Amino acid sequence: MLVGASAEIEIANGRTEDLFGYSGEELVGRRFYELLEERDRERAAAALAARRGVLEVRCVRKDGSGLQVQMSLGAVEPPAAGPGSAVVILRPGLALTQALVKLLSSAPDAIVVVRRDGNIVLTNDRVEGLFGYRVEELIGRPVEVLLPTRFAERHVHLREAYFSDPKVLLAHTRGGDLFGRRKDGFEFPVEIMLSPVNAETGMLVVASIRDATDRRTMELARLDAARAEEAVRLRDEFVSLAAHELRTPLQPLRFQVDRILRDATGERMAVDAQGARQLDEALRRMETMVEELVEVARYLAGDFTLKPEAVELGELVREEVERVRKRAEGAGAQFKLSTGPPLEGRWDRGAIRQVVAELLSNAIKFDGGAPIDVTVEREGDMAVLTVRDRGVGVRDENRDKLFQRFARFESSRNYAGLGIGLWLAKQVVERHGGRVGARGEGEGASFRVELPVG
Repeated sequence: MLVGASAEIEIANGRTEDLFGYSGEELVGRRFYELLEERDRERAAAALAARRGVLEVRCVRKDGSGLQVQMSLGAVEPPAAGPGSAVVILRPGLALTQALVKLLSSAPDAIVVVRRDGNIVLTNDRVEGLFGYRVEELIGRPVEVLLPTRFAERHVHLREAYFSDPKVLLAHTRGGDLFGRRKDGFEFPVEIMLSPVNAETGMLVVASIRDATDRRTMELARLDAARAEEAVRLRDEFVSLAAHELRTPLQPLRFQVDRILRDATGERMAVDAQGARQLDEALRRMETMVEELVEVARYLAGDFTLKPEAVELGELVREEVERVRKRAEGAGAQFKLSTGPPLEGRWDRGAIRQVVAELLSNAIKFDGGAPIDVTVEREGDMAVLTVRDRGVGVRDENRDKLFQRFARFESSRNYAGLGIGLWLAKQVVERHGGRVGARGEGEGASFRVELPVG
């Protein structure tokens, strides 16, 4: 501002208006001393009379709030202004060395310097970008203006306690993150490092403030991932426990069903043969599901080791077809088997038998009474098993999902099963270095297993 010999303000720029809250009309003609606290007026008058000097003074805004400023004066000679006029430059904050000002300005974080009474005496440019306040809006204001209202009262007590025992400290709340509040009311998580500084004017605290939104997002993502991992672990433990617990009561039940079936085919005709067969089928389904659960538990626990031996694939497939032929006929389905010349490889017999059984059982379940084609052939260095049914088929969008654990689809809602048999088959085949896939072929589906012959 330009101040005349009589200490009246003659010109004030827009920054002065922002700093003190007065309009230009209210400032022009007002005595400069009215902007100062009474205790600093005498020192300022002496400097103004000399029209030179740099000093630190306390000012008063229009709303009565205090403001710490650096005041610099310089003479203005005629004809630029009237005799005795001076240019008065007011800079919010404490009088600091240029080196320190440069250091704060170059800091990557928002810097807020606070006195013991909680008022802000200095900020750097990063504060405006982070909180939306201009420098002149913060100097002399309580630091609590940068906090959500719900934290303000508690923060006053924390601040007073800190000044009683100042030390370098990473500030945080007991419940987790500490939040800042922008001028527009938006709240965001922050990290605050507090550092005490002894100055001529007393103890100051330098608060280095960083937006912690990205860090908090990453931590929440890690927490969600950990929770998901724990949920998977608990589920896998449940699968293992459920499988073994279900297997125990099934053993005596199977013994009783076998006895009933023998009686139904013998001389004790009082036994309901059809009911016995239905009971046998229900029990067989339960046994299959339990065995699948047991195998899933083994895979999840890493307790699965291949035991390769010489296996003739055609013979193994024929055995499995004969084993399930009676059940297929009961469902109205027939097998058309083509095995060709003997095809031998070194595979885990039990594991491959399980794959074949799953594909045949799957075909019977979804076939709907049509012929089921089963072929075994050699293609280059691979033994290929194909099982094709003419049932509900496979939609294109479901092909990749068929071999996932617990996969269930709209087309299979009315069919019993846990949706893990094909997943188990995929694990076995891939452990052998092979491939398994499925595709729809008009009506029905075709499953293809490739195993290395080497």
